[in-house]
Amino acid sequence: MPSLVLRDGAWLAEIFEERRQVGTLIGELAARRATARDVAALRQQVAAVRAGSDADQVQLADAEFHRTLARATGNRVSLLMTNTLLGGYLPVRQALARPFQDAAAAADRLHPVAEAVAAGDADAARRALEAYMTDTEGLMRATDGQRPGREP
Repeated sequence: MPSLVLRDGAWLAEIFEERRQVGTLIGELAARRATARDVAALRQQVAAVRAGSDADQVQLADAEFHRTLARATGNRVSLLMTNTLLGGYLPVRQALARPFQDAAAAADRLHPVAEAVAAGDADAARRALEAYMTDTEGLMRATDGQRPGREP
């Protein structure tokens, strides 16, 4: 998948589309099934995002948040789908780093997701993830018109 993203920007649009669809479904399911341990792990990952010292650390902590969210569903396929999408994203993450340059802002985008899951509110989790996905996609696409993998 990373080579497809580098070759053709249309792939990136399709990845974002799936990311929104899969992500919101995972958030809803996590809100219904998360244990206290899952909630603690999600909150810990938000703190790890906030503590990131550079965009790469913040991105990696953010990716781990999404893996933790998928684990909270109790559905192994959710984790597999998350890992597949991250497998396409992580190799080209430097080209999509804009949303992660400000660690506090990145954590603030994830915080409502963690809290909606903690509250067991599937609708709020879906809305929070949709807002997160829309915001980060907008920031990623605003990378000076560069395709992933291209230097500015």
